[in-house]
Amino acid sequence: MQHANLCKRYSILNACIAVLFISGCSSPKTAVESPQPKQASASLSDEELAQLKASSQQWQAAKAGVERLLVIEQDLKLLISQLNAVANQDTASTITPVVPTAKASAETVSSKVAQKAQVATNAAADEKQAVKALFALQVAAVTDKDRLSQSLNEIKASASSLFQGEFVANVETINVSGVTYYRLKLGAYQEQANAAADCDKLKQRQINCIVSHYTQQPLK
Repeated sequence: MQHANLCKRYSILNACIAVLFISGCSSPKTAVESPQPKQASASLSDEELAQLKASSQQWQAAKAGVERLLVIEQDLKLLISQLNAVANQDTASTITPVVPTAKASAETVSSKVAQKAQVATNAAADEKQAVKALFALQVAAVTDKDRLSQSLNEIKASASSLFQGEFVANVETINVSGVTYYRLKLGAYQEQANAAADCDKLKQRQINCIVSHYTQQPLK
């Protein structure tokens, strides 16, 4: 009887040890299997990434069409602005036609009269000068017309005090034995004595000078 009780206790002890052993072996499996939710979240991120890639591919496919629409929109805006500008100009020209006023007409007439009067005055002055001027100072005679300006500049440099302000410079063209000469004549004198007095001043500056008849052919 006692032997039977011992055997029964021994069996219960073995059963307890077996239970403890089984529970100890099963606990690491639970620790290892715990990261499974992370794998689920990782697979969800992959799905989202795939969706983003698909959306990007769709945008790339439609990008060219969208850009063309934007360009067309800019062209349409420019065309509309140009049409509006033309319409505004047409409206302004229709509403406010240009009509010359009486004052403007009077000013135009006055301007034309003044121009005619100025021309007549200048013509009278030229005619008066041509009638009054009888003498001039001949200071050079050359066969090359282009040298006239050079000769005049040399004379002005030699007697600068005598050529202050405006003065008359004319050219007389003559032909002697088949050779063309160009005479440079300065001044316009009515009295020969006045011409001779200025000619003497030029001679004092070592400038060749003779009193000659007046010629109205301006040096250009």
